[in-house]
Amino acid sequence: MEREPLFEDDINTAVEGLQLVPDRLPSVLPSKHDIKMFRADLIERLTGNLGPLKAYLLVKLIEKIIAEKEEGVIKQLQDGAKSEFQMLYPRDKTAEVLGAKVSIKGRSYWTYPEDINAFEVELKAMEARLKGMKKAAEIDGRAMHMQVPDASISVSF
Repeated sequence: MEREPLFEDDINTAVEGLQLVPDRLPSVLPSKHDIKMFRADLIERLTGNLGPLKAYLLVKLIEKIIAEKEEGVIKQLQDGAKSEFQMLYPRDKTAEVLGAKVSIKGRSYWTYPEDINAFEVELKAMEARLKGMKKAAEIDGRAMHMQVPDASISVSF
């Protein structure tokens, strides 16, 4: 089955003055406030040109392309960026790059005494028992499946 195009050919979907994928970075990256303002402007422009539903679809498409967790796109970029940062700033844990504060962070963790570890094992067993009890109640009809009407919109690609 052939899919219809996201936007009709006869509708002008270009957002004048807006380039989602820049061909070069600015000399200084925007501040948090600038990013919030850009986002608000982007949504206003998109909804003005496309309407709320098509603007939502476009933003979800951009999100899917960039932030797809299953394929690790951000992770792939992060690993290369970390290597390059360490090569450019070998003695620094934090440096300013194009106006952004970039840091290499170490991992830390806690170790706990045996009484706490034993309680954690007991708690996980109780959580597993609770999950089983809930599933049994769903299967035997004691649990009721409830739904809030029209609570959200979902997009699948």
